[in-house]
Amino acid sequence: AQHSHSLEGWYAHVPGLRILAPATVEDAFGMLGPALADPDPVLLFEHAQLYNVEDEVPDPCVVDLRSARVRRPGTQVTLVTYGGSLPRTLEAARRLAAEGIDAEVIDLR
Repeated sequence: AQHSHSLEGWYAHVPGLRILAPATVEDAFGMLGPALADPDPVLLFEHAQLYNVEDEVPDPCVVDLRSARVRRPGTQVTLVTYGGSLPRTLEAARRLAAEGIDAEVIDLR
């Protein structure tokens, strides 16, 4: 039932829209300013679980809206994620590492 409420996938296929899905407090804070300054339309989708997370934000907090971010380097397999799925994906990569599989995690943001 939750998948029907994840509209970011639908909007991502609309030409001309920039879709952002922060997975960390730093990204949520750092994406807001550039999103407001962008001359093109930007939609920012925040995962509900992110609202209860507290973390330090570096000063200055600069986030590149045009590229994904490698959250965990790896060489054997790549796990691609975004938004609220990042913590689970990092946990999966940690479990794979315990089994000897070096997993890279890429956050589409």
